[in-house]
This record gives sequence, structure tokens and C-alpha cells, in this order.
Amino acid sequence: MEDLKRAYELLGVSEEADKEEIENRYFLLLRRHKSKAGKDSEEERRFEEITKAYQLIKAHLQQKTLESNPVYQADQKKSPFQRKLEHFLMYYKFHLIGGVLAAVLIGSFVYSMVTKEKEIPADVSTMMVGAYYADDFNPLEEKMTELVPEWQRVKVIINFTPNESMGAFDAALLQKSIVLLATERPDIYITDSWQFERLGHQEAFLPLDEWEDTLRSLFGEERLMYARFANDADRKLYGIDLKDHPVFSGIMLDDFPKIFSIRSGLEDTTKAMRLITALGESLKP
Repeated sequence: MEDLKRAYELLGVSEEADKEEIENRYFLLLRRHKSKAGKDSEEERRFEEITKAYQLIKAHLQQKTLESNPVYQADQKKSPFQRKLEHFLMYYKFHLIGGVLAAVLIGSFVYSMVTKEKEIPADVSTMMVGAYYADDFNPLEEKMTELVPEWQRVKVIINFTPNESMGAFDAALLQKSIVLLATERPDIYITDSWQFERLGHQEAFLPLDEWEDTLRSLFGEERLMYARFANDADRKLYGIDLKDHPVFSGIMLDDFPKIFSIRSGLEDTTKAMRLITALGESLKP
């Protein structure tokens, strides 16, 4: 019991916390750790302790749920033969269950589409892909929207993507990231260095060569991001690193690059370039 009590203390939650609160707390600590990864050995050791604490609490809650479940209690009293027979019969119900799950998923999709329709329409959508951490990303939307007074909204989609796999949890995050990249079509990607290379080789970015002179005059040479990706004969301009731009001040708690790139295949680049230009103009005294 002492180990369990210490686990709750390490995670920073009360012993009455439910599963959702514990999951959210661990995810928050994970993102904080990612922003400091590789810089502090003490931080690495502490996060290992937090992960073990999370696993201990999770196992405790699962066992507690089972023990309080009358179905589980009744199942424990059955003979091994009776259990195997019931499990065998249950197999034939899987097709029905699969149909119900499919209906639920379709219903969830329809609900999400209806919910999206109620949102304020986005003049430009951006997707942050990387190990970015912030307590609240809404102020970032507000700050970028304010740069273009006639716009209603600059949408920010958060695609938290770990740059290395530490286990099953990171693997799940990577899978979620891949799905989000496949289903969302932002006008602009904002990436850290690792994701800039990864997505660049997947031809995710539009070359910015035709705006090179304008971007250089707005941002200076040091912010321009050139690269030679898989299908490039020469190095091309693909992004602008705005890591220290005021729009991120007080919001982002990491020091990763924040490279703005236009999505490859975007038919009308006018608004995407309008936002990037506005970001550059806001840097002028």
C-alpha cells in the first residue's frame, strides 16, 4: 500500500482520482518530459519513476474494477470447462459486435462532422506537428488571427508527435499522428526539425522559391529553411523558422524550431502567404 500511495504522490493526483484524470495527468507529464528530453539526466530518472507509478496505479484500478464486477466474481466461481465453453460460444457473437462497433464509429464520425460545421470557419488552417507542449493552444489561434484584422479565425490543429519511441504509449501517439496527417488538410504545417525532415521527404511541402526575395526581406536569411529532399535535384526553400516569434511568447513551453511551410498540393496559396507575410511584417519595429 505504501508503494501505491507514493505512486499517487509522484503522479500528483489524489487517491480518489478516476482513470480519466490519471490518464490526462500522465499525458501532461509526458509532454513536459518530451520538451526536456536529453537535457537533464535527473529529469530522465524522474520520468522513469513517474511511468512506473502510472503503470502501478493503472494495474491497481483495473484489478479494483474487476473485483467489484459481479460478472467477474461469478466467472471466477465457474469451472475451467464451463469458462472455455462460454468463451467458445462468445466467438460467434463477434460479427454482431463488429457491426455494432462499425455503427458507433460511423455515428461518431457524423457527430464530429456536425460539430465541425458549428465551428467558426477558418480563413487559414495550420497544423503543429512535433513534440510541442503548451498548457493551452487557444491563445496561439487568437494571436495569429489578430495579425490579419479582416479574418475571423486562424485554426491551429495540434498533432503532438514524439520524435522517438519510448514504448507502447509513444507508439500509440505516432499512430494517432499518422491518422491525423492522412485526414486533415491544413494550409500550413508548423514543424520541428525532425518532423520537417520526415514530412519533407514525403513531399508534404510546397517549394517557396517564387517568394524567396520577399521572404528574405521580411525574415532575413537566418530564418529561411533550405533543404534537398528525396526528389529534389537541388536545395530549395521550404520553410521559415519562427521559433522566437512573439506569437509563441508565453504559450509554448519548449525550445524546438517552429518551421512554417505551405502544404504541397494547396491550390490557392494566397491566404497561406498572407498569414506568413503578416508574421513577417509584425517583426518590423
